[in-house]
Amino acid sequence: MKRFTIPTELPVIPEKVFDAWLDSEEHSAMTESCATTSVEIAGIFIAHEGYINGINLE
Repeated sequence: MKRFTIPTELPVIPEKVFDAWLDSEEHSAMTESCATTSVEIAGIFIAHEGYINGINLE
């Protein structure tokens, strides 16, 4: 798999983005797509109607 980086700046503190990424409601609002998230280690996350899914490792 090739990796790439898209640099961007957000007018918000990093903790706010991190917290939103791990909150189902805020993640869904941010991406305009349904998301189910978890803050637990080994918690399952699903985004973009199942296109993105995985398990939290840390």
